[in-house]
Amino acid sequence: MEQKSASPVLGGLCRKLKKVPKLVYVCFALLMVLCIVGGIASWQYDNPVEERTIEYWTHNFVSGFEDVAIAQGEVLQKFTAGESRLTEFILLFENYASTDTANICVTLENKKGEEFYRWEVPVAAMTGEMFCLNAKVEESLQKGQDYWIRIALSGGESGITVRSLLKDNYKDELHPSVLEMTVNGEVQPTVLYMSQKYQAVVSYEQIWITALAVTLGLMLVLTFCKGNILRIFWEILNVVLLLAISYYTIELLSGKIYTIESRFIPINCLILLAVYLPLRAVGGRVAFYVVAILTLAAGVTNFYVLQFKGVEFLLTDLSAFSTAMSVADNYEFTVPPVLFAALTLYACVIILQMTIDGNFAAVYKRPGLVKRGICLALTAVPVVLVSLSIQTITFNYFTLSANFSQFGWWYSNVCIVKNSSMKKPADYSDKTVEKLLSQLEEAPKQEIVPQNLIVIMNEAWSDLSVVGDLETNQDYMPFVRNLQENTIQGNLHVATFGGGTCYSEYEFLTGNALRFMPGGSTPYAKSNNLPEEAGLASTLKAQGYRTVAMHPYGPTNWNRDAVYPAMGFDEFISIEDYQNSEYIRNYVSDKSDYDKIIEYYEAHQGEPLFVFNVTMQNHGGYDINNGRMENAVTATNIDCDEADTYLSLMLETDKAFEYLLDYFSAVSEPTMIVMFGDHQPALPESFYDVLYGKEESQRTEQELSARFITPYVIWTNYASDFAQVPDLSINYLGSLVLGCAGVELPQYNQFLLQKMKEIPVVGMRGIYDAQGQFTPYDSTTDRLLEDYKTLQYMRVEDRLSEYYYIFKTP
Repeated sequence: MEQKSASPVLGGLCRKLKKVPKLVYVCFALLMVLCIVGGIASWQYDNPVEERTIEYWTHNFVSGFEDVAIAQGEVLQKFTAGESRLTEFILLFENYASTDTANICVTLENKKGEEFYRWEVPVAAMTGEMFCLNAKVEESLQKGQDYWIRIALSGGESGITVRSLLKDNYKDELHPSVLEMTVNGEVQPTVLYMSQKYQAVVSYEQIWITALAVTLGLMLVLTFCKGNILRIFWEILNVVLLLAISYYTIELLSGKIYTIESRFIPINCLILLAVYLPLRAVGGRVAFYVVAILTLAAGVTNFYVLQFKGVEFLLTDLSAFSTAMSVADNYEFTVPPVLFAALTLYACVIILQMTIDGNFAAVYKRPGLVKRGICLALTAVPVVLVSLSIQTITFNYFTLSANFSQFGWWYSNVCIVKNSSMKKPADYSDKTVEKLLSQLEEAPKQEIVPQNLIVIMNEAWSDLSVVGDLETNQDYMPFVRNLQENTIQGNLHVATFGGGTCYSEYEFLTGNALRFMPGGSTPYAKSNNLPEEAGLASTLKAQGYRTVAMHPYGPTNWNRDAVYPAMGFDEFISIEDYQNSEYIRNYVSDKSDYDKIIEYYEAHQGEPLFVFNVTMQNHGGYDINNGRMENAVTATNIDCDEADTYLSLMLETDKAFEYLLDYFSAVSEPTMIVMFGDHQPALPESFYDVLYGKEESQRTEQELSARFITPYVIWTNYASDFAQVPDLSINYLGSLVLGCAGVELPQYNQFLLQKMKEIPVVGMRGIYDAQGQFTPYDSTTDRLLEDYKTLQYMRVEDRLSEYYYIFKTP
């Protein structure tokens, strides 16, 4: 009878399996492959995805201690495990007696009496009046469960005491994991002064096995169940899973999964929901796959941008995608286990959705009008909630990385995009502009106007000694340091670090301050859509100069092939024109770049010439040398191979600049040469920690501003006696160059030269006044800069103003 009853069961199961769509079998096969690959990877990379140490002290004070004599009886301290992996707990003992004969025993137990740690030594072996027990624990605990630390004497006598605290005095400060303490079973008014150190661990195996188990389980349920209601339920559940994974993986890859405030986690998911719903209304179920691919692409892109640049990838950077791809070959791409974990999560959720859909026809089936209307109407819910949330936070638009750690990647990007237009000043009006123009003073004229004006924005050129005490085996810029005759040089404060060359370029060529631009925006993207952008090039072109831009790399980087003509450049010389050039690492050397300047000058000798040259030799990727350069300079007080490569590049730049000035020193035509750095290099953060002598969290705003300082030099081959400007921000440098050159200045540049005397530095973290006093940005500094912001607003957003002529040469 048992065999007969079993046969129909097996037969029914086989019939059900025959009805299962072939796509399901494909999905199962893919999961089996994923299982094998995931298992191999988990075995090969026996590392956690995230491991951080969490330390719980009894309380935050270090006074008001009580000493409990262990001779009174067995001391038992109860506590709750904060995490599953307790690595260490610390107790303090005082031992005044020299004739102790007892042994002391410390154990860690659960309520069943099972021991997780045991330490037993003679008290006499605990030398010194104060003894600190660093108890290393190898056993795993259960998070949230109660445990006891037991302290007892045996085999003799001792006057040893253990340090404790009166818990009533510190009841508001006690960590909630620390519970009551007893001596011989009697509850005490004290608790042990102790710390617990945990490691919060998320392993690749946990992520992979959990995702695999959930996916397999849901697939099995879906395979053998029928009914639209059940399918819709699982479909909604999988969408929720996709939103959670999309949030989780991008933060996992960025290393900020533990730093984001919990209340912003659902808001990040709501942002993704606001993207999914309208796509679902338009394209049906294909929206799931589109969102999955886009969010995975965003996470991977952000991961590599953080690796190479040290800053987050912004949605507003999409206009610079071609630039990023053009230099991608110069970085070393690796696929670490954390990236594999992210890919595993996405593979599981996509395979699950394929199983839910059953066939490809269902994916491309467009929803009816009612379903479209419901999806579009529901979109309003996350949009409204996110918008209301943005009104309640303080977003730092000028130190963007801090926002990503607090709010999350998706939410931070939404805030940046929302702020994509320059805000109109409160008192912006024609009368305000008229008043500002009436206060202008004409700049003094120079006796000699240079026929050749050559400006070099040198990639990542900087003197890192402005940050901290840097010791090297030799000077890496000896020529520039000793350059004094007919020279101005000093510190240039820029608004970017480690990358974002176009920001410095934009501020120099236009005089606009990035401080007033929308946070996270790429100025060149806006300029690209304008028929004309007044600035240094157009000013000199109007006065008879031939204006030439040079860059030994791709012409499309930062939209330069479109921006330069709009800015008034007559010609753009890019990498195609640098044939047979010398390369250092993967880039044209500064010397070869300067040879191109000399070549162009000789071909157009006799006509006024303005050259704006953007170098490439020192571009990032300092871990890739390709054997083309030996590190002649090394840091002797900091061990960092990337820094040694970078400092050696600085020496090459110094030699090349000397070569260029030697050439033009022999030229009879009046020539002015300007060189400045666009930003400091993106070297490992550990290097900067040593250079500062402290971690980033301990630095003041003024100390942090040191990472935004590069050098600048203005040199002439004729006698000149320009006033020294030891510190200025890059938004003023273009006007300073025009003033030193003695050409006709637009009224905007006259305004900037006046403003520079009052506030010479509009920096990244604050301003410096004429007395060199640093002030972080606040409402007071904003008022001091209101006139500047007013004119810049007109230039950027009100191009039809009747006063727009102030940006052009009379």
